[in-house]
Amino acid sequence: MKKTYLIVLLLFSCVLFSQNNYNRTWATYFGGSDFDLSDALTDRFGNLVVTAIVSTSGNTAITNDVNYYNQFKTATGLSYQTGMDGGYQSFVAKFSPDGDLLFATYLPYGIVEIQQNKQNKWVIRGNTKQTNIGTVGTWLANPSAIATGYSYPIITQLLEDFTTDWLSYIPNTSNTSSFDDFYLDDNHNIYLFTNYSDTSFPNLTTPITFQPNFILEYDVNNHIIPNGYLCKLNNLGQQQWATFLGLMSVNDVLITNSELVITGIRNENLPAYNNYYCTETNCDVTATEYVFTKFDPNTGQRIFSKYIPSNVFIGGDTVTDGSNFYVLNLISSNDKMSLNAYQSANGGLGYDLYLAKYNSNFQLQWATYIGGSGFEYPNDYLNWLEYKDGYLYLSANTDSGNNFIFSPNPYSATKQGNDDNFIMKFSTDGALVWGSYYGGLGHENFNSKIVPTSNESFYICGRTTSTSTMTTTGCHQETMNIHPVLNVPFVDKWNGYIAKFSPVVLSSDSFAENTIQIYPNPSNGIVTISGGNLSKEKHQLTIYNELGQQVYNKNMALFNEYTINLSHLSKGVYFITLQSEESNLKQTEKLIIK
Repeated sequence: MKKTYLIVLLLFSCVLFSQNNYNRTWATYFGGSDFDLSDALTDRFGNLVVTAIVSTSGNTAITNDVNYYNQFKTATGLSYQTGMDGGYQSFVAKFSPDGDLLFATYLPYGIVEIQQNKQNKWVIRGNTKQTNIGTVGTWLANPSAIATGYSYPIITQLLEDFTTDWLSYIPNTSNTSSFDDFYLDDNHNIYLFTNYSDTSFPNLTTPITFQPNFILEYDVNNHIIPNGYLCKLNNLGQQQWATFLGLMSVNDVLITNSELVITGIRNENLPAYNNYYCTETNCDVTATEYVFTKFDPNTGQRIFSKYIPSNVFIGGDTVTDGSNFYVLNLISSNDKMSLNAYQSANGGLGYDLYLAKYNSNFQLQWATYIGGSGFEYPNDYLNWLEYKDGYLYLSANTDSGNNFIFSPNPYSATKQGNDDNFIMKFSTDGALVWGSYYGGLGHENFNSKIVPTSNESFYICGRTTSTSTMTTTGCHQETMNIHPVLNVPFVDKWNGYIAKFSPVVLSSDSFAENTIQIYPNPSNGIVTISGGNLSKEKHQLTIYNELGQQVYNKNMALFNEYTINLSHLSKGVYFITLQSEESNLKQTEKLIIK
């Protein structure tokens, strides 16, 4: 009985170790100067697809340098085009799970978001200033004349090889230049949503929907209050139905249990419309600025609507596990409820993230702040939060001087430069599974994107000025590629980057062989370290306090047993991390000094 219990315990320990310990398996720069990450995802084969807007610097020596830009595409990819304004041309690259570049091309519009439907076709939301790239038979083959002088929002579907299947312009007015987001269902339909505050464009909606007519109301400055707008297209790019949603801005649209779920924020909160957004009784008593509503995806009719208490919700990026909802947003105060929290309050004077779980009726289950003494920012226009196989993944940017990621085995326990990206993985119960900072000595900007895969690996993609520590040996692009015009002092030099992290998976034998003992624990400060492969590999020994601050660091030579005097440290909880130099195995143990 004891032997069976020992085997089960050892295997359980191995599983925990693999889940809570990640190695960076490969990392590379991609693209060149003026490439700004816009989105990333994996295709049906597990390849990573990244998209970047070619922003161009306004310098004609760069924007007209076709040879410079074409070095990044593959032989069958479309060439870079001159004569386009910055931001209205994109670069798409596909990498294998092992980091090999498979395909790269330019596309003649700015990509804001890309998704893949169940037919393995690519659906892209973007912007262009071209007026002749629409396809006949779609919702709007020609752009709106009202929008002359503005960019034109588009929705397009591409075949698997990135050639155009169809492209439709989106109706836009002087007050609407792009759609906020879109959602794909399992039948390849597309749901677009945005806000309109201009009534001059005709036929935006269809009859027999929730709200075919624009609600015309004015704010205190005599400006038209925007109306939310929702539209459904089929997989040929043809409109099925469209409706206004009232005086509210739409945050997110999801489909779960065959219902179209929408979260939104009321614009101006006019009391006369308190009953408009609620199908519950006495809803005028509980009216808030936040609305949770469900629509029939087949008809555009509203099924249910309610208010969400202001102290438990702030609109943001929403994902679902099929029944529950998870929302991540940016917050600068302590006025939201923290429940069963990883972090119970705002970490400082700046912006923090706020992550919360709600049940199917949008009642709060848990909520937590995430952040330090400075500012934490999610990406500008990418998805902030991802759900995959029972876990939540997020990435963002921080300039906080103190540590707020208390992970047992971080890749980087502290911020390396002026600002870093960071990664966090949570269970659906709100517990931190793993987290780490990621960056170099330069800047990592806001547009980072985390892409989880089916085996608990994930990619983090972003944009950086860091010239070292960002890539691995032998990768696709080990060093930064900077256009000669920009390769001068005092000019920020940016490249895109990709890093893949995979869980460390050890057999039960390997786990037992490599386990390191730290004793006594609790200790009066004299600690002995032994076991594992300390006599076979050099190790990096690092000790952190409860705040994640490094208090000790040493490169360790080969040894069987090592005693360290930590009596100078204050009483409390510390974390001792040993990382092997060759096999890159990392183990972290909690130490109590009494």
